[in-house]
Amino acid sequence: MPLETVRGRGRGPLSGVRKITVPAVPHHRKEDIAGFDAARVAGFVAWALAGNLRFDDGAGGDRPAEPGDFLVLFRYKDRMGRYARRLEELGIPFEIAGSDAFAENAEIREVMNLLRALDDPDDPVASVAVLRGMFFG
Repeated sequence: MPLETVRGRGRGPLSGVRKITVPAVPHHRKEDIAGFDAARVAGFVAWALAGNLRFDDGAGGDRPAEPGDFLVLFRYKDRMGRYARRLEELGIPFEIAGSDAFAENAEIREVMNLLRALDDPDDPVASVAVLRGMFFG
């Protein structure tokens, strides 16, 4: 892709909206489409961060794209974790707001199992869950 510069046109150092659409594909599950879309979004951000997309720096020059320059909006939050995993796989820092993805994280689940077992050591289910998990497994 060619080097691009996005200029603010008096609206601050950064402006521009990109919409990525997924072509209609009959007989595909929503999970498949979300995976395809997550790969495209993460790929675009990685491409931009590699120096291919530049933004107006507000002083008449330009600067390379940074992770904080991107905002991905979702209509539904149930698949946000899939997008986060793709960004993580590419080493792109991100922040999720308004999602249950934090609780869906495997490491967080393990910590929660440990805390439940510590909170109630007489609970056999919590004890077995933590003993079979990553901390004691």
